[in-house]
Amino acid sequence: MLALDPGLASCMEDTHFLAGLNAEPAIMRTPVELELMWRLEAAIDREVDVEMIRTKVDEAMCGYPDEDCLADITNRDDCPPEIAKLLNARELEIWQSVENGKSELDQILDHLENK
Repeated sequence: MLALDPGLASCMEDTHFLAGLNAEPAIMRTPVELELMWRLEAAIDREVDVEMIRTKVDEAMCGYPDEDCLADITNRDDCPPEIAKLLNARELEIWQSVENGKSELDQILDHLENK
């Protein structure tokens, strides 16, 4: 059975703690210790890389079009009023989708920061 000083254990990261536990042969382990080690390994594997997610969310936000993404077409003198009206309506739909998507991505970041 492994005996570890509580002060030392509190300073160790999960991966170092697990490496220390794995240093002792499995035959010396109790079933409870083996189960706890398995659970710790599983928790480490599931650990979220917050910075990587934040980077991906920022990249996704940069991919959205600007609010006036169709303005260069609708503001042209040779654009018929009917088409300009349709494009303006479509531009509004696009912008609403963009705002919804950005809101969802912001919620992901908020969740990660409050975890």
